[in-house]
Amino acid sequence: MKKYFAGILIISIILSCGCFDAEAEKEHSYDCDSILDGDSKDLCYIIKAIAKNDVYSCDKINNYYKEECYTFIAVEKKDLSICNNILTQDKKDLCYSGVGIARKDARVCTRIQSTVWSEWCYVEITGEKRNE
Repeated sequence: MKKYFAGILIISIILSCGCFDAEAEKEHSYDCDSILDGDSKDLCYIIKAIAKNDVYSCDKINNYYKEECYTFIAVEKKDLSICNNILTQDKKDLCYSGVGIARKDARVCTRIQSTVWSEWCYVEITGEKRNE
């Protein structure tokens, strides 16, 4: 779980620090396959995925940031089907939460297995707790 939040934090920092211009990066061509170092190659794919909103770049990531990449793209595209690429249930739940919130659709919260994430999703969308 700590690695997951660290991944989200790293992606957030890249996007918010001003050191990454998504609009400029959209025009950049990426040759991630030619990079030999595994971590550098994965970072290249992460940046490419974010810049181009490209789920296929997430597929090529070989470390634990792969699922964070899927979450980011799923939320950006508001596409629940991308969450199905995530194997770890707590990360899948977070992906569903993010997409539900992005869509402002509380029905998505019912897909979430974790009670905590499900309730958080519902409260973020509706502003109130569920009556169960």
